[in-house]
This record gives sequence, structure tokens and C-alpha cells, in this order.
Amino acid sequence: MDDDIQKFNSAQLQEISGEDLEFEKELIDLYKGEFEAALERIKTALEEGNEKEFILYSHDLKGSSANVGADAISAICKTMEKLGKDGKMMEGDKYVPYLEAEYEAFVEVFDQYCLEREDSQE
Repeated sequence: MDDDIQKFNSAQLQEISGEDLEFEKELIDLYKGEFEAALERIKTALEEGNEKEFILYSHDLKGSSANVGADAISAICKTMEKLGKDGKMMEGDKYVPYLEAEYEAFVEVFDQYCLEREDSQE
């Protein structure tokens, strides 16, 4: 994936949260649930050959990821959504491992961000 795309765009999250760290944590907790549900739906759509669902959940995850600053995840979902719209949904299967890896990296970077913000507030 593109190394220039941020795993976590903290400025985006701070903008929508008003720089309220506790609210940011709540938003990310909600996002985690949304990510896991959307990922399962994407996998199911691939297994069932359901192009409409694949496009829908790739699109939804692209938007929710962008909202919380998960830029790398959003970029992968954008690629997957385009593949679906271009009739190449099954090629999206190769992006699922990248999506899972970027999610793990995002969570790790976000956790570090929280620790640094908490330390700076003391």
C-alpha cells in the first residue's frame, strides 16, 4: 500500500472531537465495532459473489475510516469499492489481508497516540 498515506490522521479525529480525548476514545470504540462488522460483510459478499453488498460495505467503511482519520484503511476501501463498481469484485479479495493489517496498525498507532496525549496532560 502507499507509504505516504497516514495510518492515523490525528488532526482529522481532533477536528471532529473538539480535541476531547475521551470523546475520541468513544468514537474509536464505535469505529472498531463498525470496522469488524463491515469487514465480515465484505468477506461474506466476496464468498457469495454479491457485488452490491461488496460495494456498499466497502463504501461505508471508506467513509467511516476517513471520518476517524484511518486514512490508509479508507484508501484500501476506495480501491475495493472501485473494483466492485468496475465489475472486478473478486480482485478485492486480495485486499482483505491488507485491510486487516492496516486495521491492526491503526489500533496500535491510536493506542500510542492516547498514551502520548494522556502523558502531555499530566
